[in-house]
Amino acid sequence: MRWARTGLGILLILCFASACSRPPSKEAIEFQNRVISDLGELVPPLVQVLPTKSTDSVSKLLVGFFNANPNRAKLFAGFIVFDDEGRVISAYSPFEDATQVNGQDFSSYEEVKRTLKKHDTTTMVLYYLSNGRRMTLPAVNLPLKKGGAFEGILSAFFLKSALDEEYRISLEDFRRLKFSDLRAG
Repeated sequence: MRWARTGLGILLILCFASACSRPPSKEAIEFQNRVISDLGELVPPLVQVLPTKSTDSVSKLLVGFFNANPNRAKLFAGFIVFDDEGRVISAYSPFEDATQVNGQDFSSYEEVKRTLKKHDTTTMVLYYLSNGRRMTLPAVNLPLKKGGAFEGILSAFFLKSALDEEYRISLEDFRRLKFSDLRAG
């Protein structure tokens, strides 16, 4: 009986805690909708060429995404496309040479592992040094599927300054967003 009361108390605390978490802000939802809209243009052709694992074909699509609308470089910092085992097929950034990560294995990154294993969309925040400057890159890992079969991952990286200045959303707000509405093949 004592266990039942304790269990009920824990259940009530968990229910209360989940009900108390703030929903994403209006600005965060606006950001999410823009990302879904923009990536909705990139994903269908990407899913078509991904099974070939052709670095050149994937690279052309990533470059074309930015060339078609130069304003995207104000939001997106770049992309990494992984195969179904977490190895990089292609990477592109309009700001720096991202090709140095081509062929590398990112399957040990926790959120990449989760996307590889469960085929769920995940968010993550990476911190790294670029030309002596510390960079913060929020990212979405989107599982890519063709005919229901998992083919790989598109990791879309964002400029933290765009989140801060244009959308006025925090990293905490970013982490609460769900990008599962995006059709990934």
